[in-house]
Amino acid sequence: LDFDGGDYASAAARLRRVVRLQPDNSEAHSMLGVALSQLGRVEEAKAELIRALQIDPMLVLANLTLGKLYESEGKREPAIEHLEKAVQSNPNCDEAIYLLERLYYDAQLYGHAEDACKRFLKYHEGDIQSLEILGWIYRRQGRTEEMLAVYRELTRLQPDDTSYWGILIQHYMAKASYDEAIGIIRESLKHNPYYAYGNLQYAQLLIMRGDDLYESGDASGALGYYLKAKDFLAKVRLDDRYEGLAIDLLAKVESRIRKAGR
Repeated sequence: LDFDGGDYASAAARLRRVVRLQPDNSEAHSMLGVALSQLGRVEEAKAELIRALQIDPMLVLANLTLGKLYESEGKREPAIEHLEKAVQSNPNCDEAIYLLERLYYDAQLYGHAEDACKRFLKYHEGDIQSLEILGWIYRRQGRTEEMLAVYRELTRLQPDDTSYWGILIQHYMAKASYDEAIGIIRESLKHNPYYAYGNLQYAQLLIMRGDDLYESGDASGALGYYLKAKDFLAKVRLDDRYEGLAIDLLAKVESRIRKAGR
C-alpha cells in the first residue's frame, strides 16, 4: 500500500523492520532498495540490492533496479550484467530489454542490440526507440534495404519528424535515384511544407530537370521548372541554416529564367 501510494519513506521504514526480523529475506532487501532509490538515497539502495543478490543472485527486481541505477550513473558494464540477469530470470522483463537496447548499441554490441530491439518490438510494435536503434545499426552495417524499411516505418509513425525524411532523401540523392528522391520529398512536404532541407533538395532537382529541357531545346518547359524551383527556394530562405545557399541558388535560377524566357 505504501508503494501504491508513493509513500516510499513509510515503505522504507517498514521494510527496515522486516530485514531486522528476517535478515535473509531477499525480497524485503530488494524492495527496500527500490524504496531507497525512489527517495534518492542511491548508495543505501545499492547496498540493499547487493545484499538481496547475495542471498538470491537471480532475483529479478534487484537485478533490474541495480541495473537501472548503474545505467543512470553511466556505468555501462555492470548495468548490462544486472539487466541481462533480470532478463535471464524473466524473459518478459520488458523494462530491462528496453534499457539493454541502447546500452548494447553504445557498447558497439550491435548483434545484441539488434536482437534486443526485435525482441521488444515483437510485443511493442512501432516503438520509436527500438526502430531508431535498428535504423542506426543498419546504416552503420550498410544493410540498405533493412535501413530503408525502418526509416519508411518511422516516417509513417512520426511524419512530422523531418530527421527521418532527411535520411531517406540523402540516401536517394547520393545514389542519384532522383525519381525516388522526388517521391520521398513530396511526401515529406505534405506533412512539413516549410521543411527547409526537403524544399532545398526539391528545388535543386527541379533546376536539374529544367537544365535538361533547356539543353534539349525546350526553353518553355525549362522555364516552368525554374519558376517552380524559385517558389521552393523562397521557403528555404526562412531557415537560417540554409539562407545563404538559398540566396545563391535564387540568383542562379533568376539568371536561368531570363535566358529561358527570351
